[in-house]
Amino acid sequence: MNKKFISITLSIFIISLFFILGFKFILGNKVLYIDSTNFEQGEPIIKYVGFEEDDSSYKIKVSIKNTTNYIASFREISLQFSGGAEGSPTFTGYDLKQREYYYNYKEGMEEYSSFFDPKEERIYVFEISKGIKFDKEVFDTNRMTIRYNVQYFKRRINKNTVIGNAFSSSSVEFIDNSIDPYNLE
Repeated sequence: MNKKFISITLSIFIISLFFILGFKFILGNKVLYIDSTNFEQGEPIIKYVGFEEDDSSYKIKVSIKNTTNYIASFREISLQFSGGAEGSPTFTGYDLKQREYYYNYKEGMEEYSSFFDPKEERIYVFEISKGIKFDKEVFDTNRMTIRYNVQYFKRRINKNTVIGNAFSSSSVEFIDNSIDPYNLE
């Protein structure tokens, strides 16, 4: 009985060792899961682009760039001033390219997609009504905060349909605007 047990155990060990060494030499250093994501690479690049003023509002423009090889869907993008006061107001932004598409829409135009292609960059605009009383402690234009939620997808079926959720994230980006300051009056 002991000889039979030892021989079966030894044969299982030798067969397992054979398979492990075989796969090691066959596969070498290949990565089996190529679609893995480094989450630090998934962070979009957000930077201040400019400031405009018209009769009824101030417009703060920021550039948002998808840095991944995935299709991105940005949701709930908002701007908040990083002043010393608690509870400063939050402003929701809009995609400038999308707004221009809807304003200039004509029958037969190519359909607009709200999804960011890989490495695509777009301008987002935050409008602040001039009807709001501006206090320099609340509206510190040298330091602003952009909050966003983004979801990444693997494949696009058509212009406005994506599949294969890769990952999603939420983050806060601080924009230091002390180089190009402006004052809200």
